[in-house]
Amino acid sequence: MTLRFFTGGINHETNSFSKVPADEHRFRLTRYGRGAEILERFRGTRTVYGGFLTAAETNHVTLTSTVSSFAQPSGPVVREEFERQMALTLEDLREALRTDGVDGIVLGLHGAMVVAGIEDGEGEYLARVREVVGPDVPIGVELDLHANISPRMAELADILIGYDTYPHVDQYDRAIELLTLVARTVRGEISPTSALRKLPILAHMTVQNTASGPMADWLALCHEIEARPGVLTATITGGFPYADIPDVGMAAYVVTDGLPELATQYANELSEFAWARRTEFQPRLTSVDDAIRAASSSPGPIILADVADNTGAGASGDDTEILRALIAHGANSAVLVPMYDPGVVAEAVRAGVGATITTTIGGKVDDGGGAPLEIEAYVRTITDGWYSNYGPMSTGSRTGMGLTAVLEIGGHDGIEVVCSSVQRSPHDLQMLRSVGIEPTRRQIIVVKSSVHYRADFGPIATEIFEVDAAGLAAASWARLDFQNLRRPIFPLDPDMEWTAQ
Repeated sequence: MTLRFFTGGINHETNSFSKVPADEHRFRLTRYGRGAEILERFRGTRTVYGGFLTAAETNHVTLTSTVSSFAQPSGPVVREEFERQMALTLEDLREALRTDGVDGIVLGLHGAMVVAGIEDGEGEYLARVREVVGPDVPIGVELDLHANISPRMAELADILIGYDTYPHVDQYDRAIELLTLVARTVRGEISPTSALRKLPILAHMTVQNTASGPMADWLALCHEIEARPGVLTATITGGFPYADIPDVGMAAYVVTDGLPELATQYANELSEFAWARRTEFQPRLTSVDDAIRAASSSPGPIILADVADNTGAGASGDDTEILRALIAHGANSAVLVPMYDPGVVAEAVRAGVGATITTTIGGKVDDGGGAPLEIEAYVRTITDGWYSNYGPMSTGSRTGMGLTAVLEIGGHDGIEVVCSSVQRSPHDLQMLRSVGIEPTRRQIIVVKSSVHYRADFGPIATEIFEVDAAGLAAASWARLDFQNLRRPIFPLDPDMEWTAQ
């Protein structure tokens, strides 16, 4: 029997400290589609929808898509834009119910969306979908590892599955797992029951890296629990710490086959494991000057991660603190990728390749990570900014930086700045190779990223330094003015006590 599934999702990772709203333009600049074309766009890619399509074929499922959108992380989603996309989503859902019917729903959501006036964006999305389809249609949701899972989300969805990896290289696999479990639910083969535990821990993005450290150990336990009798799936999330909301933070979630007490037992076990290691989920960073000195005196390529200016966490992408320090240290064979400054790109385009321009770069969206910096630079390359991802993240999909200029500061072997007109976070080496820079031949590579760069940049690096700079995704909690977190929470309240029971 062929099943009919409905899919879609509004995606945003909201940094409450950003003043840049997620409006319609921001969604359309990154990803916006509706209907069959969104499925065709991702067919054959290792993405969420690529996974849904693969699993649909093997599980005899016909997929109908509604709005699928993603806006680059920033401040809260504009309420009117959320309502517009939500109205289209529910219109498509009602039409699907009226025509062929809907047996199940699989959604690709992020889990850390804040809408103006709505702190739990995904909870609101699910509530409106559930109101239309009623209590009996199974709903499965794929979430980001940085999801701030709320009790409302866990109550409204039958199955939540988060990415296991950061860098996120398993979106495709988790999508296959999710759709398969929802199909089995529809066919009556399983009866999902779940338990959620929220941990009062702020975990910085850098220590949510699942390749090593406490997150790797926690993930190993999660996989061991998934293999136990009666367990259908288990998810751990590090949370997105820059969403200043009560539901922020880490979570453990377990789904069992009709065994709610077992789900609770295993969710408690996962939670207690992480709580016992709570001090390990705090960052260990290197000062800007120390990192540059070390990177200049050892064999390269050496990567300096500007974690505080990660646009993938809602930062501005135009912080100048590290660039200013590279110039002050007279760094050679250094590249910074990317610096967001569409005005400077426009100047470079007007001057043309081969020209030397004097301009002011960065510090225009947010000067908390450094004031605008006056530079004299040679315009070496101008491109349209498009490239294909060849690395392990979103393999086969296309990424656009907008018009992009490569600027040389301090001569040919000095500092190269990849200046983009669209905010992007580096996770694929093609971001450099597409503009004529071979990363393996550079001494220092500064990436404005927290962890995603490790998927493709990590293998070429002789060493990596996570740098303690200022910015909207700062690693030091003292730099951020939290107002709405549930308290107590670690490490803001270091002496607090907590138990999963």
